[in-house]
Amino acid sequence: FKECRYDKWGKHLIKKREKGGKRTVPHHGSHMEDFMAWVDYFVARNDSYALGCYNPWNYQSRALQSWSEEPHSVVGTPCNIDFEPSFDQAILEMLRMDWIG
Repeated sequence: FKECRYDKWGKHLIKKREKGGKRTVPHHGSHMEDFMAWVDYFVARNDSYALGCYNPWNYQSRALQSWSEEPHSVVGTPCNIDFEPSFDQAILEMLRMDWIG
């Protein structure tokens, strides 16, 4: 959330999406109000549309199992329907790596 709302890339993304009339990461309230609105969006929608940014559902497990070089969304993962990647597979993938950062 913080990267999407506060850093240079995120601010550019927000401007670009607003200019195109697309929904974006909440950014008009306080930090806590916007964070809660961001979480509520994903709880209520539970889909792969990520407001142009990251989808937080099981992000680390999805990233470990993703077929994409940039696994920011749910699309391109073996679990893109139910958001529930295999915990066992995520652990196996992590153990196969030399470095995680």
